[in-house]
Amino acid sequence: GLNPLIIDAHSFPDFPIPPETTPIENRPDICIGTDTFHTPQPLIQVAVEAFETEGFSVMVDVPFKGTITPMKYYRREKRVRSIMIELNRKIYLGYGSDKLENFSSIKNQTRAALLKIARAAESC
Repeated sequence: GLNPLIIDAHSFPDFPIPPETTPIENRPDICIGTDTFHTPQPLIQVAVEAFETEGFSVMVDVPFKGTITPMKYYRREKRVRSIMIELNRKIYLGYGSDKLENFSSIKNQTRAALLKIARAAESC
């Protein structure tokens, strides 16, 4: 049967924006957001390892937690898996939203990690 995976992707600044309170020194390169019902533990582990393998610092549910799931399936259908991937803008953007020189390599590293997550989701 169909086992959809939702990858909820965002970026975040390297400084807290109200009402968020995570201190600057605790902000990872990548934040993995999860849901206790829709994000299986093996998928979380694969996501963390995929981004760490690409050289990023990773935290789960810090500074942001949760992930998007359509209300029709929310807390009703375990086959609908969802995970949030948040990229800290400091890894690819400079002052004034100028792309850093490493933008292309960050894009490729992110793509590689997302492909690992998608492949792993087929068996989670």
